[in-house]
Amino acid sequence: MSWEELRRQARYLENEIESKLDELNKLDSCKPVNHLRNDEAGVPLLSNEFSPDDLIVELEKLLEQLTAINSSLRDEYAQNSSTSASLVFQRHSDVLQDYRNEFFRVRDRCVKKTRKK
Repeated sequence: MSWEELRRQARYLENEIESKLDELNKLDSCKPVNHLRNDEAGVPLLSNEFSPDDLIVELEKLLEQLTAINSSLRDEYAQNSSTSASLVFQRHSDVLQDYRNEFFRVRDRCVKKTRKK
């Protein structure tokens, strides 16, 4: 992939991670969510909600993908180093680290809440 394609993919993954972290943070508890709910007539409907465990698994996958993209960005930067590329690479690395820290914080909170129950 080219530098621009890698940056575009990194931004996409960062947005996905941000969205999933927000969704996980908004859950008031970390207990599983029933994926089936009933409409007014009692007919089961599929819920769009994810359980905290589903979100955690999805976030782990997204973080792995972003880590791979950042590695590719690092390799691409090493071949074509410039000041602007250095700043872009550093920004994406910082964002990844921030998301990892937030993910571990939220995941640990969910584990603690689950153990208390």
